[in-house]
Amino acid sequence: MNSNTDHYRDLLNFIPAMKENIRDEIPADIPEDHPVRQIYEALFKLKQDFIATIEKTVNSEKDIIKEKQELIERVDLRTKFLMDQDLLLEEKNTILETSLNILSHDTKNLFFNLNNLIKEVSDTEVQGMLKDNMEDLSEIIQEATTALTAEKRIYPIIDRINNIRVSGSRIMISQHDRISIEFKSYDQLFLETTPLLKNVIYNLTENALKYTSENSNIIIRVERSGPEVFIRFIDSGQGIPDDEKIKILDKFYRRKNDLNIEGSGRGLWITKNIIAQEGGKLIIEDNPEGGTIFSVILPAFKVENMNLRLNELVEWFGVPRKKIDRMAENLNTLFTLQERSDIENMDTTIYCNILKRLREENNKKSQRDIYDRLKKLKNFNSDGKTIVIVDDSLYVQYYLGKYFVELGYRIAGFADNGRRGVTAYKKLHPDLITLDNTMPVFSGLEAAEEIFQYDKDVRIIFISALGDSTLYRAEIEENYIGDNFRILTKPIEKEDLERILEDFPTD
Repeated sequence: MNSNTDHYRDLLNFIPAMKENIRDEIPADIPEDHPVRQIYEALFKLKQDFIATIEKTVNSEKDIIKEKQELIERVDLRTKFLMDQDLLLEEKNTILETSLNILSHDTKNLFFNLNNLIKEVSDTEVQGMLKDNMEDLSEIIQEATTALTAEKRIYPIIDRINNIRVSGSRIMISQHDRISIEFKSYDQLFLETTPLLKNVIYNLTENALKYTSENSNIIIRVERSGPEVFIRFIDSGQGIPDDEKIKILDKFYRRKNDLNIEGSGRGLWITKNIIAQEGGKLIIEDNPEGGTIFSVILPAFKVENMNLRLNELVEWFGVPRKKIDRMAENLNTLFTLQERSDIENMDTTIYCNILKRLREENNKKSQRDIYDRLKKLKNFNSDGKTIVIVDDSLYVQYYLGKYFVELGYRIAGFADNGRRGVTAYKKLHPDLITLDNTMPVFSGLEAAEEIFQYDKDVRIIFISALGDSTLYRAEIEENYIGDNFRILTKPIEKEDLERILEDFPTD
């Protein structure tokens, strides 16, 4: 039989051996009432608890690993789903963008045919209205083709409103005798939106004009309230019942009282969607004086980081930061002296004023630069054949002029519309004239008709985005007998001009 000393020695050996799981039972020779047996029992209980805890921990870790793996699998499945949806959306956007571009491309010849038919209308007033509507339709298609890639731009909303053309006569809002524009604090009314907002302003203005008698005016009131800009279209028409204020925003919804008024029921639905896309909201209320108020609420542009924004101006306009800082300092001093209580955020107001001023300077500089270049082109080839270039784009004038100079021609003059082109031809008597087909006042074909009546030997290069279509050529051949014209399609390369010039009959 072991002595007490032996029992205690065994106990000391057992304690470190617990983790090795060497001993699984209490030695049999230890009496039931011996204190060592009680310690053994306590240690065995501790060991069991210890093992149970370890097993529980291990199982918990296994559960966690399993849950983590399941979560990873779910995330992977969700990620794949989102990627598939993204690819599907990208594919749909590509199809939509392609379809819109096809629409833009394929309708050009249709517009050309319709313009020819419009010429046959004897009533000049009706003819003018048809032309205006054709221009509107062409502009709408052009906007639709760029809607998917439209980028946000910072601008004063008052300028945007003023320059939108409305009604059948396509009058600018700022010049319309039935529209009043009310606003305060011009430089507090800057927005950062896409060009699609133009459609909102156009639709709500047309809507107000349509539902208000011809003897009544409408008001477009623009005002700032905290972080938001309100554009209110106020009419004095028949009003809208409360139960229909929401319904009229639904697609194709037409009020019973509106069935005798032209419309498709989609205008306000489109308007609502564009406003939502721009981060705003549309509210329809009764006009206390009779009629309806459509309120467009949009977030006002705000500068969050002035230093970052000013650095952007340096990059955009290529001006020294010192100049911009000086402008900012001068504006800050000016506004402080004026005690402008209407200013919501000084950094934003200063930034918007600098941006507007730099844009104006840049536009003036660009025009001066192009005019200087056009002027210099006239100094080449003093003994060469002469040409007048007629196009409403200064940049097209320049690159065409540059090509002709390189081909030995002398630039006799430039004109930016068909009427001025006719005047230039009669005054300068050039050997050749180019006429863009689509221009203000007179189109290329209209200018050519008048020039041909003046000089049947005129040589014309028609330049158009319509392409060398059979109908386009047939229209020209019907009016201009002989071999004194050619047709080129934009974009034009120097080689195209060279080929055309060589193809003209020699004198």
